[in-house]
Amino acid sequence: MGLLHPDRFKAGETLHLSPWLAAAQHVEGVIAAKATRFRRFGDPRTSGLVDRKLTFSRTEIARVDNDVSHPGNGVFLLDLDGGR
Repeated sequence: MGLLHPDRFKAGETLHLSPWLAAAQHVEGVIAAKATRFRRFGDPRTSGLVDRKLTFSRTEIARVDNDVSHPGNGVFLLDLDGGR
């Protein structure tokens, strides 16, 4: 199962930032990965950058479809600099 596979997300589960950073860091040629935003879509009050996690109630399931046409369903974006 990949990082964005729907079966990875369970009701009430905490979404930790570290696996996302690790996945970005393991891309060939990446020197460093840094999170600049980690929150629920459209709600800046839910930033998970300080605690490095997002929590959900027991009836909520995190969703990351990674479809930029439907950002409300969760998007994982990389902003890349440099390279060869």
